[in-house]
Amino acid sequence: SVSNFFAELKPQHKLIQSQTWADSHIDLLALDLKPAANIVTIAAGACHALAYLSAKPAAIHCIDNNPAQLALLEIKAKALIHLPDYEAVLKFLAQPHQSDNLKRYQRHLRANLSDQASHYWQKRNLLGRPRYYAFSENLQEHGYYNSSLRALRFLLTQLGARFDKLHQAKDLAQQNQIFEQDILPALQNKYFQFLMQRRYVLNRL
Repeated sequence: SVSNFFAELKPQHKLIQSQTWADSHIDLLALDLKPAANIVTIAAGACHALAYLSAKPAAIHCIDNNPAQLALLEIKAKALIHLPDYEAVLKFLAQPHQSDNLKRYQRHLRANLSDQASHYWQKRNLLGRPRYYAFSENLQEHGYYNSSLRALRFLLTQLGARFDKLHQAKDLAQQNQIFEQDILPALQNKYFQFLMQRRYVLNRL
């Protein structure tokens, strides 16, 4: 039941996903938002919540049972407001391996974060590095969801899947053919299917 589902939810404190793999353009078309709209959405990776700003709603209320996702939403929003120009925002949020992002964080963002968000990004990991270092590496590689997807892709590649061939497809028909010949057999592998039936694996995905 719905009540049992929510009763089983436990607050998380680690970053689950660093961005939201959803088509915000389709969301905006489906929602047909008006300028006076009040929106309630989960924070998640913050991408869709920030995209809704383009519709100029009256307000966007972001909720999440995971404080880490709220901290991610806040630092992305603050980057749009306080970084000096478009290039700085692009480098901070979208381009990997930008060592200057550490300076951008210290100069423009840290003082503008709430106490909760600042505490999250300043906290050090097991290697002794503050969490905001993620923005100087590749933000997309951080979070349980992203690391699990990389592990899944690696496993399927070891089982013979050829994802690289999809880039060679010229149309949808060729994509379907490549999928059936070079990817589907790995998905049908008994070992892979056994793993996909394990609850622990599904929870990480």
